[in-house]
Amino acid sequence: MPAAMETMPYIDEDGNLRKGGKLVNEEGQFIDEDGHVVDKDGRLINEEGDLIDKAGNLVDENGNILDKEGYALDKDGNRLPDSMVWDFDLVGFTEEDINGAYQA
Repeated sequence: MPAAMETMPYIDEDGNLRKGGKLVNEEGQFIDEDGHVVDKDGRLINEEGDLIDKAGNLVDENGNILDKEGYALDKDGNRLPDSMVWDFDLVGFTEEDINGAYQA
């Protein structure tokens, strides 16, 4: 495919609108094969551009699934107690800090 085709929208052989090889709907949004709006990496997003799962629940930056009120959910959709939500932010710690924490 010519380089210009990778950045400009085009109609594929099946009549689908595409840009960069990805499907595009009539509003210019990227969509998956099922018609769900996705970001450029193919992850589902809502109308506000927030990352969501297939059930429409928000996904936070740590990968936790959240309900409409912001509570973390387990894989079955049940709310998790706050003590069960893990947030690992190891930025700024040395390997020695991290290994020492495991030995304590």
